[in-house]
Amino acid sequence: TSLQDLQSIQKFSAPLLEWILAFLPDQAVATMRMVCKPWSLEIGQTSPFLWKLLLERRQWPVPRQDGDPTQCHRIAFETHYGMARDLKGIRKGIAVLTGVEKKMGDKEMLVQSFSSRRGAPQEPSRCVAMRTWSPHRVLAAYDHDCTLRLFEARATNSNNSNSNNNNNSGGSSFRACKEVVSVRAAPIPVSKKRYYQLMDMDMDDEVIGCIGLVHQGSDAEAMLTVLSREAFLSAADGRATNDGAGYSEIEEGSMQVIAIGEAVINYLISCDDADYGVLRLQDFIMQEDSDIDLDVVVQNSIVACGYGRFLIEITISIPQFDADHNGDPVMVQVARKLFLFSSAAEGIVWMGNSYPNDFVMPQTSMNSVASIRSVYREGGSRTDCSVIMAPSHSSDVFTIEIDHGGDFFLRAIEGASTKIIDFTSLGWDIVQNPRRLSAISESYVVAVNNLKRHGDFENTFVYKTVVAVYPRQSEQDGTRIVLEDSHVIALELVKDSYLIVCYRNTVRDEMDGHWFGDEQQACVSTKVHGIVYHLATQTEIASVLLADEDHSDVLEALRFSSCGGTLAATLSWEGVVLTGANIRSLRARERKESVGDTPSKKKKKNKHAHVKGSKKDGFARGMSLRG
Repeated sequence: TSLQDLQSIQKFSAPLLEWILAFLPDQAVATMRMVCKPWSLEIGQTSPFLWKLLLERRQWPVPRQDGDPTQCHRIAFETHYGMARDLKGIRKGIAVLTGVEKKMGDKEMLVQSFSSRRGAPQEPSRCVAMRTWSPHRVLAAYDHDCTLRLFEARATNSNNSNSNNNNNSGGSSFRACKEVVSVRAAPIPVSKKRYYQLMDMDMDDEVIGCIGLVHQGSDAEAMLTVLSREAFLSAADGRATNDGAGYSEIEEGSMQVIAIGEAVINYLISCDDADYGVLRLQDFIMQEDSDIDLDVVVQNSIVACGYGRFLIEITISIPQFDADHNGDPVMVQVARKLFLFSSAAEGIVWMGNSYPNDFVMPQTSMNSVASIRSVYREGGSRTDCSVIMAPSHSSDVFTIEIDHGGDFFLRAIEGASTKIIDFTSLGWDIVQNPRRLSAISESYVVAVNNLKRHGDFENTFVYKTVVAVYPRQSEQDGTRIVLEDSHVIALELVKDSYLIVCYRNTVRDEMDGHWFGDEQQACVSTKVHGIVYHLATQTEIASVLLADEDHSDVLEALRFSSCGGTLAATLSWEGVVLTGANIRSLRARERKESVGDTPSKKKKKNKHAHVKGSKKDGFARGMSLRG
């Protein structure tokens, strides 16, 4: 193309340019903005109909807001399109980790595969929690090896890299996901008689908190371990416990250990404001002749509330004998409470009910706790914290608001109990799970209700999922998303108003009205799908197939973590996937030289080094002291 032709193209009128771009794919529209300054101005800022056309072409909602409609439409499209790219990046990463695709490098995502890496988590070690550390880092906790592992997205010059996990994005920039720190966060050393199992992890801006069980024979003791972020990062320079251990030692005295059962008893003894259940506990503790301990059971969730404070739900039971004191006692639950632990106080600083007084909680039920912390306010005041609690035996949902003064406000979300009543009346039962899936953001509360009922054949079940969504900032009734023949296995709220739902879909093969195979065990295919919903408009943005029947079981351990423009997923012992705008825009100049964000020292060259090919001295040739 001659310069004259190029100049004539640049002078296309706005309607003509919009008409031409309407026939191009979405990605090409973004590329055309880089052709010249007039096109960048027209496409990006002044085009009145192009962005609206792109939204309508994908059947995405067109925003109706005050202000410049071009900017509103452009921002809406770019945000929706970014979330669709994130979901596709997760799909591509899962395909690489499960061996479906071999290509490790991709512009949309980075992966860290555990399949051939020494010291990586191995089956049956599962990831129990994942949190975003910073825009390019995520922290994952694994149960059996009790490790905390920090993964980082790095970008360097491709000439300086020789990793197997190449994620080359083209040009001179080399990108990769690396494990930069691995620490064993267990309060006891590795032993054959005792072992530690990590249950959950959460963190704030200063410290990392983990809960776990120390097993010895048939006994188990719950422990809370607290480790500062600084001490965790400094462990990167520590020595490994042994060859191939895959983790580093924590400096002695850096990790705080709190025995949860002992802390609960000490707090109950000194508690003045007590209800009937706590009074029974106090009376039992004061009995000096009692040789039977309390049964303190810690639920499998922990919430960081900022400033080294962690919220844990605990049930307490005491032994009860029959009238004649014959036989073994029966443990009776007398209290189910929320306890706020403080690393600064090295104990419990608050206790409260985990559900409203008028709510009946079965003794076998468990609550699932998730939280979000708002940004710190100016002036150094404490930050507010919001917690969601979702009992596993019902569709009820509770929220706890913790203000900057430390006051707690517990309330039940109205209408939550009626979200599935039309299904339970038709014979659907709630699938009880110790960790009911739930999420909370500044604007929404989301809780999953997995349902099942007996199928047409013996010993078969049919599944359905109702995802309930409740707005936090308005009095509007919540909405629900119904997924037929499905069971949700993971979800994540992203950028406040986007919801990623991953569900296992079960389909029975049928042709011409006849089942193939044994009638008692009809042919069933199971696949895992991922969907992105825009909650503000109740619209499905994107949907992808994450795994087919051959790899659907692996995705049962799928976990997400997100913050701003970073989205991460882990497949336990398979590996980690990083995607999002922060990962895609990563450049070599953004990478820190070391984990501690300090520049690495270059090795000085010895000025007196021998020139290659020069004559060696006598001792280098094997000459002895006697010649």
